[in-house]
Amino acid sequence: MSVLTLRNGAFVPGTTQNIITTGSSQVLNAVGANTSIIRVACTADTFVQIGTSPVATTQSMMISGGATEFLAVVPGQTKVAVLEVTTAGVVSVTELTGY
Repeated sequence: MSVLTLRNGAFVPGTTQNIITTGSSQVLNAVGANTSIIRVACTADTFVQIGTSPVATTQSMMISGGATEFLAVVPGQTKVAVLEVTTAGVVSVTELTGY
């Protein structure tokens, strides 16, 4: 196989936003205009909501501490909101683009 074939389906990491969760919903900046997939990694259990004006609540999707999720987003529009479940932790959101 050629090197190019081995790279098909891979993503290139782009801008990363890191935030420490609190007891209030916090919103990160919108993803870039060329971003359709994001990688969300959490060090502690975290409620996560995505959308154009998201607010994370106890009814939002929960990502467990130590877990990583890949989510589809609307380029240039989607924002990520986070809320700690019981303990503060770091949430890292990385924009991914095709190779």
